[in-house]
Amino acid sequence: MQAKWLALQTMLLNAQGQPQESVNLAKQALAIAPTDDDQVLSMIYLGLASAYQQMDDYEQARDAFQMIIQHGRAVGNSVYELLGVSGLALLVLQYGGYHQAHELVTQAIERSERAG
Repeated sequence: MQAKWLALQTMLLNAQGQPQESVNLAKQALAIAPTDDDQVLSMIYLGLASAYQQMDDYEQARDAFQMIIQHGRAVGNSVYELLGVSGLALLVLQYGGYHQAHELVTQAIERSERAG
C-alpha cells in the first residue's frame, strides 16, 4: 500500500512541475513495491515516464513507457498497456520516429481487437 501511495505522489509532483522529486519518490516506490503487483508497478512507471519527459530524458522515458506496457500486459490491464503505448508513440513522434510510432500504434490496435 505504501508503494501505491508513493506512486500517486509521483504523479502529483509531476503535475506541480517537480520531476526530479518525482523520480526520487518513484525509485523509493520501486524499492518497496511487491514484484508481482503489476498494477502498482505500472503506476510507478507512469510517474517515471512523465517525470523523464519533463526532464527531456528520452531514453529513460522510453524505458519507463515500455515497462508500463509490459506490466499492463502481465495483468491483462489494457488501460495501462494502451497508456504505455500511446505515451511511447507520442514520445517517438516528438523525436521524428513516424514509422516506429505507426508500427507501435498499429500493433496495439491489432492486439486490442484480438482481445475484444
